[in-house]
Amino acid sequence: MTEPDSPGLFDEPAQPGAMAPLHVIRTETVLSKLPIHNLAKKGKVDIRLFRKGQGGDVQLKWEVSHNERYGQPRQLAYKLDTLIVNRRLDEASRPLPTIIRIGSLKEICRDLGLAESGKTNKDLRIALLQNASAFINAQFTYRAADGSERRLEAAFTRYGVVFTGERLPDGRLADCVYIVLNQPYWEVVNHAPVRPLDYDYLKALTPGAQRFYEIVSFRIFAALKYNRPTARILYSDYCAYSAQQRYYDQEHFRVQMYKLHKPHLDSGYLRSVSVVAAQDGEGKSDWWLVYTPGPKARAEFDAFAGRQRPTGAPFDDARDEDDSAAPGVAALPAFGSTAPSAPTVLDELTRRGIAPRAAQRLLGSHPTPDDIFDQLEWGDHLVRSASPPLRNPPGFYVALIRDRVPPPPGFATSRRLHAEQQSLNFAEEESLRRQQQTEAYEQFVQTEIDCAVAALPAEEHAARLAAKRRHYSRQFPNLFAETLDHLALQGVRTDLRESLPIPSLEAFLDTSGR
Repeated sequence: MTEPDSPGLFDEPAQPGAMAPLHVIRTETVLSKLPIHNLAKKGKVDIRLFRKGQGGDVQLKWEVSHNERYGQPRQLAYKLDTLIVNRRLDEASRPLPTIIRIGSLKEICRDLGLAESGKTNKDLRIALLQNASAFINAQFTYRAADGSERRLEAAFTRYGVVFTGERLPDGRLADCVYIVLNQPYWEVVNHAPVRPLDYDYLKALTPGAQRFYEIVSFRIFAALKYNRPTARILYSDYCAYSAQQRYYDQEHFRVQMYKLHKPHLDSGYLRSVSVVAAQDGEGKSDWWLVYTPGPKARAEFDAFAGRQRPTGAPFDDARDEDDSAAPGVAALPAFGSTAPSAPTVLDELTRRGIAPRAAQRLLGSHPTPDDIFDQLEWGDHLVRSASPPLRNPPGFYVALIRDRVPPPPGFATSRRLHAEQQSLNFAEEESLRRQQQTEAYEQFVQTEIDCAVAALPAEEHAARLAAKRRHYSRQFPNLFAETLDHLALQGVRTDLRESLPIPSLEAFLDTSGR
């Protein structure tokens, strides 16, 4: 069966305006973090996440299998879920009804910006069936909107689909497309916290860039909420949660992420992107992706933070999305900051519940206070990821510092990120300076050659051109006349350059003082 996504269906999104008024959609924050769709245009992807806690208990199990008749849900199915189904769920009252009206195929085409046709309607039907038949086997614990802890352990599909003219579970004939929520999915969506996203921005993005926005917005929101200059995520984690192929060589990684970053840099959602080399637990190449929020992200945060939230639908505080923060712990300052209000090491120790006298003793026995910042950041990560939760986090921090346990080499502390960013900035500045020097040198050389050409007698210049033209025409008899003329001119200039006393690049820089 052919894939329902026609080539280029989502290749050319409208350019989203960075500061346009926000059209908000609130989506649940539990299942939306986890991948269901294969956003690649070709090939299959194995969607399987499995993580154990320190005690060997299952922290996360997430496996998605697909119906062979309809295939893996891809880009069109993803747009249907995120832009149509999620919108209908957002508009519905709480508790959610189990039968949700989606709309006619004509309405869906209009909402997705697709031209209605027989093929498009067929593709939409297949995409809906792909979503409905995606089978999930899940185990994990999540925090509900009321603050309670809930656990999902089920093998299920999220919903069934009923098309126009088919009979609904309540006996009515469907007058358009409906979905019928299955119990495990209903339970999660009905109780999960929600988060706001810019619906128009989502709609304007390609599926890959849209998924990036969904995943990274958690961390961007947390960075802005807690006044951190950057948000970060490991490349390997991003690949796992977006179900995209993971690369281990820098060139493929760079090209892959460039395509995802560009629309968000262009829109102003991101101001800048930095990359810091790392390794995963198996010693394979990995990278920290470090994002500076742009004006669009800040405008979103200001609008979302100031908007009145409906009862039972709080903002997800996103704190668990930033592995550098622990409950009740303020963000560490960027190293190298000279702000007078930057917290001291003692401030950070006491803020984590360590008694002032014990904190003073730790400082007195530790010759390098900067290392304590690194240990605290590592400790924050361990406290946040511990399952079950640590019973005495302050004592854990004390033990780390007292025993001088350093973070593992692959953990990117703020100090390391700052140092590597400075190194990257210096390298970029040096590369730009060298490029400018090379361009100045080449301009000098071309000027010298122009002077030499101008000094040639007209007859000699014509003779040199004719000789070069004959040479190239014998060597390349099928070239156009204009091409032969161009080659002849460049050949004469090259001969003159070799005969002129032109200094080397280094000698030119020495004499010009650049």
